[in-house]
Amino acid sequence: MVGTTGGDPPAPIPDFIVVTDDGHHWMVEGKADDRANDPDVIDKKTVGFEWSRFANDSGDATATWPYLFATETAIKQAGGTWSGLKNFAEWE
Repeated sequence: MVGTTGGDPPAPIPDFIVVTDDGHHWMVEGKADDRANDPDVIDKKTVGFEWSRFANDSGDATATWPYLFATETAIKQAGGTWSGLKNFAEWE
């Protein structure tokens, strides 16, 4: 993974790393609906998206690192599928 020194954004600590068949390394963060808008959760989500963009644009990463933020409602709506989760969660 890309380092976090010299002004680089801090690396997020996601709940899960999901490696898909196409080689993407997804950083996945899940949150309860009642916490999704807490300031610390919004900050963590912002860091996740910033780090994902930084890692993917750096030219140093050996894989693509999308970040996915899913509330419990998105997880339920996904119906137990990865493609469903991507439909209902926020990601880039």
